[in-house]
Parts: sequence; C-alpha cells; structure tokens
Amino acid sequence: MINHLKKAFLCNKPIGLLLFMSFTLLTCKKEIKKLQIKANEENQKLSDSIKFSINFTDKGYAFLSVPDRFLYSYPLTFNDKKTSHTISRDFDSFIVSYSVSIPSENGKREFVQQNYLISDDSIINLKYNSRTYRFENHKLNIDSINNTYSAIKKKILTSKKKKIFYKNELDTLYTYYRNKFNDRKEFLKYNLNELYYYDRLQLIDSLNDKVDGFLKNELNTNNFIASSILYDFLNRYIEYRITTIDFDKIDSLNYSKSYVEFVSLGVFAFLRNEENKGYNKFLNAKNWLRGTKMYAENKEAIEKEIEPLDNENFKKKLAELNFSDTKNKQLSFSQITKQSPTQYFLIDFWATWCAPCIQGVKTMNKMGLPKNIKVISISVDKEKDKQKWKTKTKELEQSLSYWIDETDSDTKEFMKFIEMQSIPRYILIDKDMNLIDQAFYHPQEPQFLSKLQNIKNHKYW
Repeated sequence: MINHLKKAFLCNKPIGLLLFMSFTLLTCKKEIKKLQIKANEENQKLSDSIKFSINFTDKGYAFLSVPDRFLYSYPLTFNDKKTSHTISRDFDSFIVSYSVSIPSENGKREFVQQNYLISDDSIINLKYNSRTYRFENHKLNIDSINNTYSAIKKKILTSKKKKIFYKNELDTLYTYYRNKFNDRKEFLKYNLNELYYYDRLQLIDSLNDKVDGFLKNELNTNNFIASSILYDFLNRYIEYRITTIDFDKIDSLNYSKSYVEFVSLGVFAFLRNEENKGYNKFLNAKNWLRGTKMYAENKEAIEKEIEPLDNENFKKKLAELNFSDTKNKQLSFSQITKQSPTQYFLIDFWATWCAPCIQGVKTMNKMGLPKNIKVISISVDKEKDKQKWKTKTKELEQSLSYWIDETDSDTKEFMKFIEMQSIPRYILIDKDMNLIDQAFYHPQEPQFLSKLQNIKNHKYW
C-alpha cells in the first residue's frame, strides 16, 4: 500500500517473527496448515507513534476523528478520566477532526467543527473547554481554510443554481490560498489547498480533465495528506468513472505507482459503500482490487468490507466444529457458549508460538472489556504442543480457552471458508452465533475497544 503505511509484527516461515514498525495490522502471515514459528520478541518496543493529550477544564467528553490506513475515519474518545491516546502513526501528514452538535440559545442546535493538520509532531496537546464544547485555538488548527471550502461545497450541493455557477468563486478562493501558502514553510497547507480545490472542482464537473490530471500527475504518496477530504475525493473519482475505467490497464506499467495506490484506495472506498457491498455489478473493479498490493497486505480487512461471509453458512460450519478444553473434554461451540452465556462473543484464534497473539491477550486482560462480551480463545497449536497450550493458557488467565485440531476435515473446511490466512484473527459474533465482524480489529488498535463499547449499534458500523 502507500509507503507511509507501517505494518506490524509480520511473521514469515523462513525468517521467523519480524517487528516491522507500527502495530496497525498486528498479524502473523502464514497459512494455517503450516503455522509454526519461534516467537521470542514479545518485548520489542513499538515505534512511529503519536500521542494525543487533552486537558479538560471541567468534567467533559470529546472525541477526535482520525484516518485509518484506508483513510476511513474512526473516533478517539476522551473524557476527564481518559485524557490521552497513543496510536501508531500510519501517515507522515494527516488531519484530525472534532465535531459536535450542541444546543444554542435560540433553541436550535449548533454544529461545531474544528480541524487540525498534523505533520512533524509526536505529541499533540489540546485544551478542551467543557462548558463551550470547544478546543482552544492551536497552531495546528486549519479551520480558516476548511470553513471557506466547506461553505462553497454547501453552495454547490444545495443551491438551486447550476453547479458551474460557482466555478469562478472556487477559482478565486483557490488562487487566494495558493498565493498565501506559496512558501516552503507552508507547503503542507499549499498541498491541502490543492486537494480542497480539486475535490470541489470534481463536485462541479464530475469528469473534469484537470481533476484527472491532478490525481495522475500531481498528487503522490510523498505529498498527500491523509484525511476524510482525500477519502471523499478518491471515492467520488471512482464513482464517476467506475463504468469507463479500463482496469486491465491500471498497473505500474501504464501509470505511476502513486496513481495505482490512490485508485486502490478509491475503489475500496467505493466498493465498501453499503449500496455496492457484496454485489457483482462492479466485478471488474473488485477483481482488479484483489490483484493489488494493498489487497495482498490487507486481505482480511478488505474482503470483509466488499464481500461479507454468508451468515447462515458461517453458523452451520461453526456448529460442526469440535473443541477440546484443558481437561480434554470434547465440546461443540454451542456447548461452550451455553456454559458461559452472554450477549456477544469475541473469538480469538491464536497459538503459543505467536508473540502478537500473546500480546493481544495481555492487552485485552488490561483494558477491561464490556460486561456483555466474553472472549473465547481458540488455539491452533499442533497436537504435539497441546501441553504447551495448557500451560500458556493458564499463565495468560484465559477463562474460556479451547484447542482445535487443524487437521480435522471440518476444521479445514471452516478455516477455508473464513479465509484464515493469519493469526491472531478475531471474529465477533452474537449469542446466537450470528456473524457481526469476520475480521475484527486487533486489541492494539484504537478502534478495538471503542467498537466493542458500541457493539449494540453494530448494524450501523
């Protein structure tokens, strides 16, 4: 994917466990049939992180929207008790946003939005006024340029006038900021102005040649700013061209590496839309995406968004599996859930030799999961290593821990069905074994706990 994206804890058969920056995709690459490795780097320190710290003037609650590795925004939640978050740095430059709807004096609601452009900083300190529901002014704030471009976007989308009517106003705004930021010290804001302009230009003229030229020749993986703006721009770029793009020619031989990577992000953004998900109407785009580097590095995360598993088949295949507890008693999955009833279960596929798996267990043990969720730990260790599993699971205090025979035909069929390519692998289900998320976030990712805390609203994820 984009060269600023850092992958974490990559495990390959020939060389064992490698720590390769960040923990965004904490994953052990390996076919389950051949899962075997020596893991001795549990204490490796993570790098390339960024810390957000908020000082609350009083009791309060706030959140910041941060772009994930696919530019899709997720929230970091803060309150007067949880005042900081440290996350992996996926991009050199990115925008975090704050938005809230608050009651105003006239009885209506006021929408407050603030935006910050992050670049070289490793620690971001913000002060939040709990009474006004706002962050105090900060040097990284970019509300001025954001608000002016947001205003013209609103006109373009809501006015009864023809969209082309706003072309001159957009050009004037673009020229103003281009001159204002035409300085080496302001190159990030200069690039941001370019992105805002071409995004709005695309709204006015969906197939504008300048927009196409901007993406093909100007925007690249060395100067882009990760943001919801870029996400929307790429999504719309593909939406407007999905039926005309010759995907057979979108490769590094015909186009720049940057263009291919941005089209990959745009196609994924388009296909994950609810109205496009799971359908073969855009099969050419889907097949092309599956041949990209981005897909190869993020297969499970992408596939669950563009082609969700069939729920009934999932339940049927899961019900056919047999598990062993630490006393060698054989149980079905339904027997396991009946012994420890709750509303939701998080299935954790792991192994004793997998350091990221063990780190994930330790992280979950410390964070305090919601009371309506229980973790079912499923070991994929070899049969000869069952005693190691029993010893390790006791050490890790895994209350619901079971072993599965990977050589069993039903197990093989299930692993093939869920496309188990790596561990740790987390699957989220409800009490009736209905599939909620076939490749859930890892415990080290900020979305992990926030999603679990909001699990009752999973239908809207």
